[in-house]
Amino acid sequence: MTASVVPIFVGAALSINAANLNWYLFLATLFGSLSIQIATNLTDEYSDHIRGGSDKKFLAPHKVIAKGLLSPKSVLKATVASYILSLIFGLYIFSQTGWPILVFCIPAMIIAILYSAGPIPLGNKGISEVVVFILMGPAMVMGSYYVQTLELTPRSLLVSLPIGLLVALIMYCNNLRDLDEDADSGKTSLASFLGIARAKRTYFMVLCSSYLIIMLSATLGILSSWALISFVSIPLAIRALKFRFASSAKGEMNLLMVHTASIHFFTGIGLTIGILIESLI
Repeated sequence: MTASVVPIFVGAALSINAANLNWYLFLATLFGSLSIQIATNLTDEYSDHIRGGSDKKFLAPHKVIAKGLLSPKSVLKATVASYILSLIFGLYIFSQTGWPILVFCIPAMIIAILYSAGPIPLGNKGISEVVVFILMGPAMVMGSYYVQTLELTPRSLLVSLPIGLLVALIMYCNNLRDLDEDADSGKTSLASFLGIARAKRTYFMVLCSSYLIIMLSATLGILSSWALISFVSIPLAIRALKFRFASSAKGEMNLLMVHTASIHFFTGIGLTIGILIESLI
């Protein structure tokens, strides 16, 4: 769930100099973001069960139906409840900020439903990483910033890019792990298009790009040097590459996804702290 927390923190931190932080709007944005990610994950889990074939996939901890931890009916109820919660938070934000916030909220709700449900799931068409990058990078960071300031800036867009790249890598690792099952089911992903060798090189390049954007932003004065606190995650990145990258075993690929989520979290929190220090001094 850190994937939906980090961009909200970063966007809110960016807004500190431009406006006094409205804690009610911040919390509504945070819990709305969490609700929509939960709803998306539950939709994916339920849709996998309905379509069949989920029993052939790697049984990661979140595969609650396939593991018999929850019934399909329970998951469906939780899915509906999560969408209702996200709608409530979205309506509150709308009432406080006006209609432009719908540019962020409505597409997020539609894509959350259509990502794995519907007749042509978006996640099966090779654009899952792109969708995740846009929604959980620029859309969430800039949306969190907009809620507080009622404006969008090039700076908020630039800062959102490394966050979006890293969260897209989490999805990328998920697809990298499921290459065989996706091929059998006809699902297309960026990883399956590239093949295992090129897919791993692409992971490395995208990971390096996220740090490079932060470094260039600090060098050019777009961010202060305090933003380099985010480099606290580099040891995790090295560990992920060293111990998980060489293997193609599904368990190792799953752990690579876990490590990537940690990299995203610590990079985002470090960036948030750096931006807050810059605002306070």
